[in-house]
Amino acid sequence: MFKNGLITGVALLTLAACSTNVRLPPSAPLPPAPPQSPAAAPAQPPVGADTTRAAPLARDEVPTLPLSPAAATLLVQASTQRDRRQFDAAAATLERALRLAPTHPEPWLALAAVRLEQQRPEDAEGLARRALSLGGGVRAVRQRAWSLIAQARQARGDMPGAQEARARADRDS
Repeated sequence: MFKNGLITGVALLTLAACSTNVRLPPSAPLPPAPPQSPAAAPAQPPVGADTTRAAPLARDEVPTLPLSPAAATLLVQASTQRDRRQFDAAAATLERALRLAPTHPEPWLALAAVRLEQQRPEDAEGLARRALSLGGGVRAVRQRAWSLIAQARQARGDMPGAQEARARADRDS
C-alpha cells in the first residue's frame, strides 16, 4: 500500500515539474514506468576519426538526478499542505526535503513558491536562484525559476526586474 502511494507521489511530482499549473487528481492512472537498464558504455569513435572537437550538449540535455523516495514523499506532502494553505507546515516539510536532497532543484523551487505565499519575496528569489544554479541545464527548471523570480520582483515593486525575469521565463516556455 505504501509503495503504491509513493509511486503515485513520485509520478505527480514529475508531472508537476513539467507544468506548475496542471495537477492530476489522486485517482488518475499512472503511466507505465520505463524499464531500468544499466548505463551503456560510451561508443568508441572509429579509428582515424577526428576526436579533437566534441559536439556540445544542448542545455536541455543535462539531466537532473532523481529525487530519493523520501524527498519525493515530502514534496507531495508539502504540495498538499500548500493546497490547504498551511504555508508554515509546507515550509517546514520542504526544509526537511532540502536536508535529504540539497542538490536537487525541486525542493528549492517548491520552497520559493511557499515563501511567495508567505509574503517573503526576497527569500523566494534567493531560493529560486539556488534552484537555477542547481538545475539550470533543464528547461523546465529554468522556466519555473525565472517565473518565481519575476513574481518575487513584482511583489517587491521591482517592475523592470520582474519584466526582465518574465522575459527569461518566456524564452524557456
